[in-house]
Formats: sequence, structure tokens, C-alpha cells
Amino acid sequence: MSFSKIKTLFDELAPLAPEARAERLALADIGAETKVALQRLMDLDDSMADDLERIWSERQESVPAQIGPFTVDALMGEGGMGRVFRAHRDVSGVRQALAIKLIRRDRLDAATRARFQLESQILAVLKHPNIASMVDVGETADGQPYLALEYIEGRHITDFAAEERLDLRARIKLFRDVASAVAYAHRNLIVHRDLKPSNVLVDPNGIAKVIDFGIAKPLMSQFGGSEVGETQTAQRFFSPNSAAPEQLQGTLVTPSCDVYGLGAVLYELLTHEPVFDLRGLNGIAIEKLILNEEPKSPSSRIALSGQAGLNSDADLDAIVLFCLRKNPEDRYSSVEKLIEDIDAWLDGRPVVARNGNSWYRIRRFVARHRRGLLVAGVILAILISAFGMTRQAFLKSDAQAIRADHFAQLLIKSLQAADPGAGNAKDLRIRDFFGQMAKTIEEDATLAAGDRVDLQMAIAQVLQRTGNVETARDTMARMVPPPVSEGAKRAKFYQLYGAIVRNLGQYTEADKLLQTAAETATGDLLLSIKFENARVVMDQGLDDRARAFMTELEGMKLSPKLTTEWLFMKADMLAGRNETIAESIPIYLEAIAQLKERGNETVATRLLAHETLVNLHVYLNDLPGAERQLGEINQLVADYYEPDSLAAARAKGSAANLAYLKRDLKQAVSLQRASIAGLEKVLPSTAAVIVRSYDSLGVYEAELGNREAAHAAFSKAVAVGDKIWSPSHVNRFYLRTDFAYLLAESGRFGEARTMVEEVVALAASSNSDIHPEEIALGQFLVQAGNLDSPSRASHKKGVEEAYNRLAARASLDSVRRVLIRIRPALIERGVDADALQLDPSD
Repeated sequence: MSFSKIKTLFDELAPLAPEARAERLALADIGAETKVALQRLMDLDDSMADDLERIWSERQESVPAQIGPFTVDALMGEGGMGRVFRAHRDVSGVRQALAIKLIRRDRLDAATRARFQLESQILAVLKHPNIASMVDVGETADGQPYLALEYIEGRHITDFAAEERLDLRARIKLFRDVASAVAYAHRNLIVHRDLKPSNVLVDPNGIAKVIDFGIAKPLMSQFGGSEVGETQTAQRFFSPNSAAPEQLQGTLVTPSCDVYGLGAVLYELLTHEPVFDLRGLNGIAIEKLILNEEPKSPSSRIALSGQAGLNSDADLDAIVLFCLRKNPEDRYSSVEKLIEDIDAWLDGRPVVARNGNSWYRIRRFVARHRRGLLVAGVILAILISAFGMTRQAFLKSDAQAIRADHFAQLLIKSLQAADPGAGNAKDLRIRDFFGQMAKTIEEDATLAAGDRVDLQMAIAQVLQRTGNVETARDTMARMVPPPVSEGAKRAKFYQLYGAIVRNLGQYTEADKLLQTAAETATGDLLLSIKFENARVVMDQGLDDRARAFMTELEGMKLSPKLTTEWLFMKADMLAGRNETIAESIPIYLEAIAQLKERGNETVATRLLAHETLVNLHVYLNDLPGAERQLGEINQLVADYYEPDSLAAARAKGSAANLAYLKRDLKQAVSLQRASIAGLEKVLPSTAAVIVRSYDSLGVYEAELGNREAAHAAFSKAVAVGDKIWSPSHVNRFYLRTDFAYLLAESGRFGEARTMVEEVVALAASSNSDIHPEEIALGQFLVQAGNLDSPSRASHKKGVEEAYNRLAARASLDSVRRVLIRIRPALIERGVDADALQLDPSD
């Protein structure tokens, strides 16, 4: 449900009586969690309305002259739970000033009394110079509980800092005292839960005092002999300006919520502004803002406000923002750790908050825009791939942390520059991001040469995996290869370059690059380069050389990763020969099982393997097998990807293939168009998967009888395919023959011959993986092209005989369907209908 609909529902529910509200909420078509959140907001709304009424009624009450043994001087303030008076008592001729908290009569229920008793017990335990101490506790003659506290003749910490014109260092020292008091409370297993500037007073001597432990929570089931339970009142009363996200969500409260509260206090101490501007917002809008939006840094907030006399720096910004992270586990692990960073800042030492802060910013950026930001699945992988190690290992030293932060900032800069939505990343595409990323890296003069290569290689690898093969090749071509002295890095550079050009069908160039890679490689790296070289020869149909390599490796002890690669190559070789396709399937499944054991990092590879299996089952007319593999794809997409992701778009393409097998051509067209729409949001038009998708769409449209739509799809596929694949590449063959079948069906036999003549000749003269019947069908189209020549009459008999020979031995359904489709066009050209042996009714 959208935010606007939830707001409409809230506005509808708010004025209803409790029973009517409960009935309407039960009927609402929203999730259980949303219902709970709405109920919580309405409870808060009710309590605030009640508080206003009660406060107004209490304001009509007179100020009591005496509370217990204390003489009341004046009313200091009032709130939802009660009133606070300034009072005094004389002890041995010395006047002692006090603050008396008196609970309102209409709040004297069991829960309030329990909370009040707990507060007094907490304050009795907490003895710290920066915490206002308790003096006495008791009840008035008519049974109203009161609490007598040390009176602080002070100002709110932010007012004190402003009025005294404290410099930055003085403000931080003052804040450190506040943090020290909170850390002391935590050591005594007390969480304050409502830290804000108005709950920190600074006395005339400049000593900060934390006050108001009224909603504090002990971190134990019993405290001071009392059972500690959570009341709705205690849960509800906090200040939105400083409340941690988990407090708004009503989840478990830990000391981390005070870390957030301290961050909010420090933010205001530096900027004189709250973390978020909540003015004019209702409860739903406030919760949405705090849970989802990242605060501006103190420095940027100061710059925007233009207030004189305020300042911060990058380290303090990092400290504050570290405290204000959304998830408790992402903040400082304790207030003591926060104090350590404050001390480091005061001593001029590096602060921990700076280490890896950009990692957090990227994660939040991606998480916040995971539906719109279609590069989300690869951004963080760039750094890990470039570093060649985990984030934790990389951040072990200060130098490495600085390098990580630099890399991360490059990513953020690229994300922002490539974002056409000015910060919302709603329309950001992979091609936009990586184009900007490559430009950013090339222009950054401060980036070390080695780091530049690491990042560019990582980007090229991601581009290759997402189908941006041409862009990946161009990225590699612009790079300066690592020197021979950096043997492993140089080998990886040329291995990646070779794999990329292999995907483009440039086999001679790929072979040269891989030979260069092998010159400086050893061990598993050398073996992986040999695997890539074997794929080069296999793609060229030189199966004997590939098989020799596989046999050589069969007895060797390979690493788990290379063992899986060996299985995939073996399966690919079997799948490339029509008579052994069925044998390849269990080997693919074994390789997938090995990938699954390695965890979530292999999800993308597993998806591609399942996609291959769908295609193989469709080729074998095995509907149950294809449905099983599509089920695996859909489950992985549901578990790991967003609905508008690249993986989801490819899954629709697999579903279209399955619909084609079922001969549900309308569904196949619909799914394929949806797949293409998703792919084009993410990838450039030259991506191989988009080209193949347009070819499939053309096939479905043609068999459905939509010749114009099919012609448009095939035209696009062939135009782009000719640019990215060589004439001998198997993809080039299929793109052109599929288009030629449509042209022949339309009676354009001469155009069909022109379309396929070169690719068919190359396929026939090489040891190709293409099925012999498909090559024969292409050769027939070349011969049928003579029907458009001036001497077509002399060619009719030859075309008729070639047609019948092909029809007699056709075992592939796809070949038979094409022969049936082009039969009417042959008859129209004068070929004898009775002489053509294959009849549409067969």
C-alpha cells in the first residue's frame, strides 16, 4: 500500500470511537505489520490529544504552598505526566533549593505508580557529577507521589553553548561530560531513552547535568526489588527529534538508542538545529522521515543555515553520523566507544568513525533505492572485487581504510553524477552508472595507478557479466596493462580481456590475449586461464582440442572453484552436440549443487545455469524439466532480487521460452516483451541478451502470424548482432537464419538468400555446434533464392527436390515448422503443391 493510501486510512480512522476503529482497521486491506504500526500511531495521537486536555485542566489548578516537607516557590513546567515545581527547605539554617516532580491525580493508575517508583529507584542508584541527584521521595497528604531532585539553576545545553559563545572545542568537552554520565548509567544497566538538549542542563559553573529519567529502562527483569515491565506510557513518551528508529518501531530498546540520542544532542550542539525538521508533519510523516532519510552532515547543515559562529569538521561529522545510523548494529557498540572517538578528536588523533564510513553510505544509498536503483546488485561487489579481499580484512590498517574510503567516495560521486533523478536514483541505469564511473576513475588524478587498474578491471568484469560486453571491451582497451613485475595482476588483466573478446566472437584476438596472460601466471590462476583458452577453441567448434584439455585435467586435484568450472565446461561440451544434450543436464545440476554449497555469492551464476537448463529442456521438448528449472529461477529471483532487476527481466525471458514450448504463443510474446522492457531499463541496446531476446520475440511473433512485428524484431536483432559478433559466430548464424525464415515465408526468397548466404557457408565449412538440419535448412534457403531470379522456372524442380529431401529427414520440430511456414510462398512462386511432400496437416 502506498504512503498516500495509508495516510488516507489514518485520517479515516482517527476520529472513530475505539470499537468502530478496531472494526474498520480489521477490514483494511493492509499487512499485519502495517496495522500494528497504524494502531501505535493512533494510540500516540490519542494520548497527545488527552494530554492537551489534561494539561489545560491542570493549568486551572492553583500552585500548592507545600509538597511534603518542602515549600513551593513557583511552577517551573508541566507535561503529560505531571508538573514540576521549584521549592526549598531549610536545613540547619541553610536553604536548599529543589525541583519537585508531582504526578497528576488523573494519572495515578497502577502503571504510573510503578513507573514513578522505578524512576526513584533508578535515581537512588545513579550517583554521578553529571546526573541530577535525587534528594527525597514521598507522597502528599492526599496521596500524590512526588520526587524531590537536586535543583539545577541552569540552561539547556544548546542555549548555554549559544549564549556563552562556546568555541568548538569547548562544546565537545561539554558533550563528553554528558556522554560520560550516560556511559555511567549504562554500566549500572540503565538506558535513559529520552536524551535531548532540554534534558541536559548546564549550571552557572559550566557543569552539565543529565535530568529526567522518567522513561528510563533498566536492562534487567528486576530492579531495586521491583518487577520491571514495559508500560504503554513508557513506550509512547519520547521526543521524535531525538528518538532512535527502533523506538519509533516499538522494537527492543538497547543502550544503542542512547548512542543515537547522544548523536542527536551533539548534532544540535554543533548546528543549533534538530537532526530533522519535523515542523508541520503528522505522525506518519515523522516516522517515514526518521526511518528512511539520512540526515545531512553537521557541516552541510551549518553551511545551509548560514549561522555565524558555528562550525564542525569531517571527523565530527563522521562521529555524529555514526551515532545516527538507522540500524543499532551499525552505530558505536557502546557509549564508551563514542567517548574514545571524542577523546581521539580532542587529542588530534584519527577517529574510528571515519574508517569505512563511505561503505555505510553506499549500503544505505543502495538500500534506500533498491527498487529504482537497478545497479544495486553490483555496486558493493566492485570494491570487494577491486580489493581482492573482504571489507573486514581491508580495513585492518589506517592506510587501507583511507584507500577504501577513497574508493567508496568515487562510487558515491559516480552514483550522484549518473543519477538523472537528482538524488532519488529512480531512473538510474547500469549503463549510466558505469559510464560515469569509468569517467570518474579516469579523471581522478589522485588515484594511484594500481588502484586505477583494480577498479577498472572490476568494472569491466561487472559490465561483462551484465551483458555490456562491448563497453567492457572498450574499458579494457583504454587501460594501461600492469607491468610484468606484477605477474598475477598482469595475468588476470589479460585473462579478463581475453574472456571479453571471446564473448564477442573475436577468437584470434582472444587466443593472443590468453597466451599473454599465461606468461606470468602460475598455479590455479594458470589453470583458470587454460580453461578460458579451452572455451575459445570450443566456441570455434574445435571440440577435439577442448576434449584433450578436459582429459588432461580429469586426474588432477583441482580447487573447488576449478572443479565446478570443469563440470560446467564438460556440460557445455555435451550440450553443444545434439546427440549428447540429455547427458549434459545431470552434470549442470551437479555443478549447480557445488555452487549452492559456496553460498549466496554464487546466486548469479546459478541463475544463468538454470536459464541454460530451461533452454535445453525446451530444445528436448521436455516440459516438466523446463518447468522445474523455471521454478528454481523464480525462487532465486524472489529470494535475492527486486521485481525490476536484471535477474527478474531474464526470468521473464525463460518463462516466455517455456510458453513457446507449450505453444502458447500469445503468452510467449507478452512475456518476451515484458522481459525486453526490463532488460532495456538496465542494459544498453548492444547487450547480447537484448539482441537474443529480440530474436526470440521475432520467432514468436512470426509463428503467431504477426509478420510486421516479427520483421521489426528481427531487423533490430540482426542490425546489432552484426556489430558485436563475427560472421562465424553461432549467434550471428541464428539471428540471420531466423530472419531469413520470415523473409521466405513472405515470399522474399532473394532477400532471404542474401541474409544467410555468408553465415551458412561458414557454418557448413567448419566443425560447428549448429545442428546439421539447421545448416541444411539454411542451404535450402540459399537455393530457394533462385526463385526470385529471372531464370526461376529452371530452378523450381531443384527447389522442390531439396525441400522434399529436407522434409524427409527432418527430426527437429523447429525445422519442420519452418518448412510448413514457407510452403505457401513456394507454391505461390510456382512450385507444384502436390509435389511437396510435407503437408501442414502432417
